Amino acid sequence: MVSPNLSTVNSSLLETDLTKLIEAASSSTDNRLRVLTPASDYAYGWGDDAQTVWARAGNDFLSPFNPTTAGQKVKRIDRLYGDREEDVSSVTREFSDVFILGDYNIPYYVNPGNSTLQYAIIADFNPNIDFIRLHGNATNYQLKNTATGTNIFWQDPNTGELDLIGKVSNISNLDLNASYFKFIGNTPPAPSPSLSKVYQFGTTSREIPNGIATDLSGNVYVTGSTGGDLDGNGPDTYKGNLDVWVAKYNNQGELLWRHQYGSSEYDSGSNIHVDENGNVYLTGQTTGYLGDDPSGQNLGQRDYWVRKYDTNGNLIWAKQPYQTSDIATDIFNPITGEKVPVQGMVQSQLFDVAFGIDTDSAGNVYQGGLINRGASSTTRRISREVLGTGLATEDDFFLNKYDSNGNLIWRREYGTLGLFDEQYDIAVDSKANAVYAAGWTYGNLGAIDGDPEPVHELYDAWIGKFDSNNGELLWVKQFGSDEFDFTWAVELDSKGNAYAAGWTYGNIVDNSKTVVGNTNADVWIAKYNSDGEQQWIRQFGTPGDDVVEVGAFNIDPKDNLFLTGYTNSNFGGENAGSYDIWLSKYNSDGEQLWVQQFGTPQADFAYDIVSDGNFVYITGFTEGSTSIANVGATDTIIAKFDANTGELLNFNSSVAAANSLPSNSFNEILGTANADNLIGTDNADKITGLDGNDTLKGQDGDDILNGGNGNDTLTGGNGLDQFIFASGKTFKAQEMGNDKITDFTGIDQIILSKQTFTALSSSVGKGFSNADEFAVVSKDFQAATSKAKIIYSAGSGKLFYNTNGAASGLGDGGVFAQLTGAPNLSGDSIIITT
Repeated sequence: MVSPNLSTVNSSLLETDLTKLIEAASSSTDNRLRVLTPASDYAYGWGDDAQTVWARAGNDFLSPFNPTTAGQKVKRIDRLYGDREEDVSSVTREFSDVFILGDYNIPYYVNPGNSTLQYAIIADFNPNIDFIRLHGNATNYQLKNTATGTNIFWQDPNTGELDLIGKVSNISNLDLNASYFKFIGNTPPAPSPSLSKVYQFGTTSREIPNGIATDLSGNVYVTGSTGGDLDGNGPDTYKGNLDVWVAKYNNQGELLWRHQYGSSEYDSGSNIHVDENGNVYLTGQTTGYLGDDPSGQNLGQRDYWVRKYDTNGNLIWAKQPYQTSDIATDIFNPITGEKVPVQGMVQSQLFDVAFGIDTDSAGNVYQGGLINRGASSTTRRISREVLGTGLATEDDFFLNKYDSNGNLIWRREYGTLGLFDEQYDIAVDSKANAVYAAGWTYGNLGAIDGDPEPVHELYDAWIGKFDSNNGELLWVKQFGSDEFDFTWAVELDSKGNAYAAGWTYGNIVDNSKTVVGNTNADVWIAKYNSDGEQQWIRQFGTPGDDVVEVGAFNIDPKDNLFLTGYTNSNFGGENAGSYDIWLSKYNSDGEQLWVQQFGTPQADFAYDIVSDGNFVYITGFTEGSTSIANVGATDTIIAKFDANTGELLNFNSSVAAANSLPSNSFNEILGTANADNLIGTDNADKITGLDGNDTLKGQDGDDILNGGNGNDTLTGGNGLDQFIFASGKTFKAQEMGNDKITDFTGIDQIILSKQTFTALSSSVGKGFSNADEFAVVSKDFQAATSKAKIIYSAGSGKLFYNTNGAASGLGDGGVFAQLTGAPNLSGDSIIITT
């Protein structure tokens, strides 16, 4: 293998100063800027706008392409930066980033006939530690060295046409057979029997859940974003770009209702809260308009919004506030701590995003988030004085209070002039008329509360208390190490104590660079009394990377603490591969009571957690397969645990339904018209999925699996298994779907019904009495030029049906199945039935 050459050739496009590039992207309507945290993040994309992604430190996943937009004739060039960390930090090592250019279903950036219209520029690829993930296998791609690096081409399996999908900057002589290229094939991994109790769903695009909550009756509510159509019909169809969804389940995982809504722009749900009356509150961000005012409009690149639903999912009101001038704004000089007069505004010119949502006992609604503004000459001077460099933008944070009808009562903005002060969660104490907020700062918020000396060297954590009557600051505490310290969540116990949680690269307990593990992230929890006095702070983790996300912290009615996140090490069990999900329980003294870890061999991320005292629920997303085969790029997962023991409980209603079916001597299991997860026994089972995208698992025994219509996943397990394709009516590709057979072996059989495959003239029985009706080809595109009726592509494992038996396309046929791993298949493994 030829070693990659790190070229010294400078591309004018790729070697542009990063700060200038970010400034340009910030002010552009054609290029969306995505700046990640210094921790390990998953950057997902939306819409057809080009994006600049700056991942910074951490083991990041960069996937800005939205699969829903595949094939659109729109110019799009994404720029991906992994470890170009510009902050001064002792975390100087490079991290392992994954640049994603395809999923199980499709390659990204493909435009037939327009080979250079869309592609991604990977600006800082390191072949020693980074990876490029691609759909299919190495035979589907070609590499070409250029003066500025390496171009990656997708080769259409049907036409052989080359299409540029990626450019690797300043590196030549890359090798498709090297380990830095990760080919994930064209079929998702098989579901994991040990995770069958986890509820998983998605579309062929991407689903990202961000918030979870419970009501007093034990029902579970989840919100997030989708790039597809979750329901497939009805009024809640996909609006375009990225939509918001909210769903209600009972505590057994049965879906009670789900709504998907959005504008034609980018819409994201970031958090959810349920009050004591069962009303549901959502908040998030949009580049469109999601309010209920017919004349309302977006006032910046991104605006925040808040919506209220009743317990049955009926919308009560929706607000996306207008710009106003009578807002109290408290901006402080980070050096002196003195207040600086700044005119306030509800929405800034760049973006405003909300992350925190809560209510008080009177039904008032509180919302918190951050504001990003363009820098002025004054703010640039301040940031140069503090940091040594002038910042292009600055972030402040806000608190809003609405009455129960959605009318804005007050709004307060806080921050240090010229620097970054961000807020990510809030919690309301109705008894004390107080609102708590938490986040991180690059400034010195502590100076506001009388602390004249900055604690930080980089980002510091902070927690603050505010008067709920008017938003006045009561106290704020800033703390941290000499490294990056992030606060992602704040919660209250029944005694009025406040708890903050987040992650650090340093030793936040001793305010030093000495880390518990190594230069990866650790997790921490801190406790404060109502006067702002720290009671304790605990830091914990592994030598690996342990991260907690926004809001992923909860305190139950018994004052137990629950925290969730993700790790690439052994946090509470043996790592299954890539990043696993972990969750842990603590008492009010910070003592760990239990910890659990689970995951697939692929990447799994936890984003939120809630406990009602009896059960614990977490939500996140997976690139792998838990109870069903992965549907798209990332699927949503919801998992339920016993609050006392941490045992994984069932939240998958499909599993419960299948296991509760009466069995006879042949263990017949029948699905529904929806997406089912049907699991057999270790005996001989007959499992029929009917309609919907089903997952059928036979386990041991000689099983018979019939997926029915839809895109089904069939796993026979051990034994002689039969995979049946018989819909009872003439073949229609859009109804039959493309089924995945995950474990076909030489002793298994594929059954084809002549009622469905009407073009077959071979006699009923094993094999093809008319030998010309079956053929094996090496490439997919050769199926369209074969005269056989059933064609197997040995390169991809796909089975094609050719209705016209001519070398001029497949007629009304098409792909109807795919065998994972492309095992050998002969006509003798196929049985023809009536």
